[in-house]
Amino acid sequence: MHVFDRSTAPMFFQAHLDNTSRELTISVSIQDRTLRDKVGAGFDGMERPFAYMPNPANGGVFEKKYLSFVGTTPASGPRPDSDHFKLVLKAGEFDLAAAMLHGIAVGLDTNVGEVWMQAPGDDHKVT
Repeated sequence: MHVFDRSTAPMFFQAHLDNTSRELTISVSIQDRTLRDKVGAGFDGMERPFAYMPNPANGGVFEKKYLSFVGTTPASGPRPDSDHFKLVLKAGEFDLAAAMLHGIAVGLDTNVGEVWMQAPGDDHKVT
């Protein structure tokens, strides 16, 4: 298992709550080359990102919710290539109060084990 603190994680995270529909959109962009450099040569580049958050349908137990692949932005100059992923949760599929209080942890399932994109307790708060 690898753990990054948020300042060094090769990732961009965004959570957007639509105040009208109450849908929560979670977007993650991963800098693949940077991730490979940090995790090691055994990493095959096939990460599967997930949001780790409480599920109200399961009594509030935390569980993985996998993001879907959206596309890749190729490298350009000093900017590395990035893979983009997204998850849209409808009202009732997530616990807004818990996401605001505890935040959302982001991790990756990879061939070299789990990779966490923030230190324990430093989860991304939904505002």
